[in-house]
Order: sequence, then C-alpha cells, then structure tokens
Amino acid sequence: MAVTPGAITILSVVLSVTISIISMFVYYENRNRLSLFLCIGFLLLAVSFFLPENSVFSEPAPITLIVRMLAFLTIMFALFFYLGEIRSQVSVLSEKNRQLESEITDRNRAEEAMRLSEHRLSDIINFLPDATFAIDLNGNVIAWNKAIEEMTGVPADQVIGKGGYEYAVPFYGVRRPVLIDLVSQDGSEAGERYPGIVKKGDKLISETFVPLLYGGKGAQLWLIASPLYDEKGMLVGAVESIRDITDRKIAEDNVRHTLEEKDVLLQEIHHRVKNNLQVVSALIELQLQYMKDKNSINTLRDSQNRIRTMALIHETLYRSHDLSKVEFHAYIRKLVDALFDTYSIEEHTITTIYLVDETLLDVDTAIHCGLIVNELVSNTFKHAFPDGRRGTITIGFHKSGEHYTLSYADNGVGIPGGIDCTTTESLGLKLVSLLSTEQLEGTIQLIRGQGTKFIIVFPVKKP
Repeated sequence: MAVTPGAITILSVVLSVTISIISMFVYYENRNRLSLFLCIGFLLLAVSFFLPENSVFSEPAPITLIVRMLAFLTIMFALFFYLGEIRSQVSVLSEKNRQLESEITDRNRAEEAMRLSEHRLSDIINFLPDATFAIDLNGNVIAWNKAIEEMTGVPADQVIGKGGYEYAVPFYGVRRPVLIDLVSQDGSEAGERYPGIVKKGDKLISETFVPLLYGGKGAQLWLIASPLYDEKGMLVGAVESIRDITDRKIAEDNVRHTLEEKDVLLQEIHHRVKNNLQVVSALIELQLQYMKDKNSINTLRDSQNRIRTMALIHETLYRSHDLSKVEFHAYIRKLVDALFDTYSIEEHTITTIYLVDETLLDVDTAIHCGLIVNELVSNTFKHAFPDGRRGTITIGFHKSGEHYTLSYADNGVGIPGGIDCTTTESLGLKLVSLLSTEQLEGTIQLIRGQGTKFIIVFPVKKP
C-alpha cells in the first residue's frame, strides 16, 4: 500500500503538535527551558505544513522555508542547550566526585590515624606495669594487657571483644560487676562489693582481697577505675588498673605489729618508771617517820611531791593511747588534787579555778610545767593562806600563735616585795625560775598586788 504525500503531512503535523504539547506540559511542571524551546520549535514545524505550497514533493514558498528554518534552529538550539546542561551536570557531578574522593581520602586518613592511635594506645596499655583492661559502653573488652595476662593466666585473644562481665571470671570465678562498671554504667551491685570506694574526681579507687589468684593463695589488690573519652570529650568506655599490693600489706602489717610491740614496751617502761618513782616516794615517806627536824621534814616532803609530779606523768602516759603526748588539762587537775591530799587541804577552804585549754603537750614540756605548778601550789598551801584563811587559786594555760602561756594566781597574802625569784634562797621559787627560763626557754613575770600572780610565756616546741 503506497503512502500518499497527504498522509505524510498529516502524520508530521500530528507528531509535531504532540511533541509540542508534551514539551509544554513538561515546561509547566519543571519550568525547564529545554521543554520551552522544543515546544516552540515543533509548534513552528507544525505551522509550516499549513503554509502555501506546503508539499514535500514541491518547492515550498519562502515563508515556509523561513518558518521551517526557525523551527529547525529552535530545535537545534534546544538540543545544544540540552547538551550544555548535560555538560554542566557532568561537570558538577565530576566536582562532586572529586569532593567525594577527597572526603573518602580524608576519611581513610582519619581512620588510619585512628587505627594508629588505637594501636599506640593499645601498645601503651599493653606495656603498663600494672594489670590493665578497658571496656566500651556495651561492656565489651577492648584492651587486655600483658600484666593482666600474667596475673590471671588468661591471654588477650580469649577475652578481647567479649562482654557479659567476662573480665570478672578470672578474678572471682563468676560473671559479676566489678569496680570498672561503676564508671560506665549503674554498677550498684559492684558498689555493694566494694564498700571502701574513694572517689577522686572522675576516678574510683578501692582495695579488695581476691582469693582465687595465684592458685588459691589469693592477693590483696589495689584498684583504680576511670572513664575513657574520645577526642570530642564523649564517654566511650572505662579503664581499670589493678596492682598487687600483697607484699606491701604484709610489710605494713609487720610494721604495725612492731609498732604495737613498741607501744606495749613503752607502756611497760612508763609503768615501771612510775612504780620506781613511787618506791622512792615510799622510801622518803618511811624516812620521814624517823625525822624530827621540821625543816628537814618539809624539804623531804617537797622532794616527795616533785617525785609524785613526775610519777603522775608516767602514770598518765601508761594509761594513754598516745605515748608521746600528755593531755595537760586532765594532768593538771590530777596533780592539784594530789597536792590537796598531800597537804590535807579541804577543797572548800581553797577554791581552784581552771582556765586550761585542752592541749596535748610533749612529755618534757608537761613535766616542766607540772613541776612549776607543783612548786607554786605547794608554796600557796604553805604560805598564802595562814591560819585557815579561805582563798582562791587560778591556773591558766593556753596557746597563742607559736607560744604557750602558763599563768598562776592566788588571792593570798602575797610574796614580800624584797623577794626575787631569780636570787631567792627558796628552792621552790628558784626551781620555778630555772624551769621557766632555761628548760622551757621562756620568760617569767611576777605580779604583786591582791595576792600573787605568775605569768610564764614560752615557745611551742618544734617537732
């Protein structure tokens, strides 16, 4: 069947109009200039078939040729424009491809740097002298160094990557939370098993005895757990270091035992010194029974009081937990009470006021201060309140800065004006002066007025 020229023309018109309509719809949907040019081009082509002498087998009119040429140029322009867009998109895709390749390269470098960093960190952890392991936030082991391999007998390849408290089995024989779990998760159960936890910043420190280590011999372990952060400061896991301190504990126990033995020995020494001084005091008491001279009796009685003063120090130390310090407040009270008994003074006759701080003194300072108080109280009992006169004595002791102040006052008859503590013939007052200035390296001040007052200031003894 032959195809007529009219059929070809109709088919060309229909095809051009169809393409033009489709291009128009595409343009309105996407606002694509390619679709607009195609629509115009094919529309012009369709119009050209209706112009004069529109025949494929005859020469068309000039206007027809011009329209067809415009249609052809429009379609060609659209195609070239399309090719330009393709080239532009290809260029954009090429640029994106280069950027992607650069990003992939940078990521590969970052991953390589991270691998190197992890490897370096793993090497550092691996050669730490303390047994060390690390876990991630899921509780999986990410590091298990040589020291912990030696401690537990478990190689790294058998525990790396495992979770479910696998790291607790070599220590406790069961899967259970340990100190490291207090860092990265709740860890309440672990907290119950480590009652002596010390927190320093974000680190947890504890000690515990593990009986399964070293073939059942057990070991005392010192543990420290701390969080692991990434370069952005985000928590990524935790690390725990374990140190065997069994030998140190044994040494500490030996030292503690030795110190306890020394304390017992010192207590025994103080006890024996006290007993020996009491024996001397008892011998003096026996001697007093055979003496008739009143001055000699008083002299021996004063010596006996001084011996009792020193014996009281050793008795105090014998009963104290601290064998190097004396609680001065309690010591002075016992000393004055003993002097009341020695001189048979009724307490309602002479009232004692204590203004003494609760201070711990070394043995030498306490003895010197005790002897001073002994001499002053004895002197008050013998001379300040004659004929049963009532009165008050006040004893003060306090620390101010780097100095102690010992004060003693009574409202008795007072010391005569012609008596000087440094030159007097009285052994008691001379002893007070010597103890204050030479033994305590202080100063002594005597205030006369309504009674007598001594103020002794001396420096705190340097340890």
